[in-house]
Amino acid sequence: MHHARILVGVAAAISQRLIAVWAAPTSWMGAGASFIDVEELTAALEQDFARVVPRTPRGSLDVASCDRGKVRQVVDGANERIKERYVAGWQSYTVRKGAAVDELRDACAALVEDFHEAEPRCALPANTPSALVDMASRHGAALHAALERLVTKAGGEYVHGPTKKVERIKDKAENDYEGDVARVVDVERATGLFDSLEALNTAASAFRGTIDGLTVRRCKDAFFAHKHDSGYRDMKLFVEVADTGFIGELQLNLRQIQNIKGHAHKVYDVERVLEKGTDEALRRAIDGLDLESEQVLCLAADGGQSILDACGHVVVLEDALD
Repeated sequence: MHHARILVGVAAAISQRLIAVWAAPTSWMGAGASFIDVEELTAALEQDFARVVPRTPRGSLDVASCDRGKVRQVVDGANERIKERYVAGWQSYTVRKGAAVDELRDACAALVEDFHEAEPRCALPANTPSALVDMASRHGAALHAALERLVTKAGGEYVHGPTKKVERIKDKAENDYEGDVARVVDVERATGLFDSLEALNTAASAFRGTIDGLTVRRCKDAFFAHKHDSGYRDMKLFVEVADTGFIGELQLNLRQIQNIKGHAHKVYDVERVLEKGTDEALRRAIDGLDLESEQVLCLAADGGQSILDACGHVVVLEDALD
């Protein structure tokens, strides 16, 4: 009963915030990536899933009876629409901005050249998820404080991501790094969101200088050198809190690209389990809410609160929905 009351409150907070965001003027967002547009994409996706996945008499998704080939067609169609939005979002920043695009390309290339440690690792006393969580609890605040100063000084918005939990750390270490927990360097993560190439360039340039309390270990350029086939772009920086051995992740991105990513995340969740996942995993991906999804945690209005802020704290969401 207690959780039910919290859930109602959380749902109301999200609903009120989304109504306020989607009702607000969106002229600042340019073509192809307004909140209303992204929400329409999401609604269309839900309708497509409803068309190919039947429901049981009790109303739950009957994934066991669905044709996964038709679900694949829905996913492929959604990915094509997402790619179109990514292209439109990028172009809205770059049209008649040749000099700023060149500056960003040069900054990305320089950062990759300067910071190219192939396999950054946290200096753990024991190579276990619990040791990594403990290290994050001791040094995460310093990491976020230093990164937030840099991002906001450049004119961006700093969006604090949720801390990875032990089970997620364990899964990532096993799936991506052959069990090497120390290579999970995104237990603490954040995104710097920018509304112009000029502001993004200011932040990127700052990382080439001396940063109090931080040491950059690696830069991954997905704006130019390694742009994703989906059309998604960003820059990732893996940053150590100086002299601690603890490394976290900062993504630098343009707001419109990040807004689209929120919708794309749901498609990715389905695609990830479609071929080999269990019926239950696919049901959860189609029907469920991933607490780490940027669609919930990182959606934010220009100059406004994130939905996470509207709810108060990720713990409120987590407690209500667990």
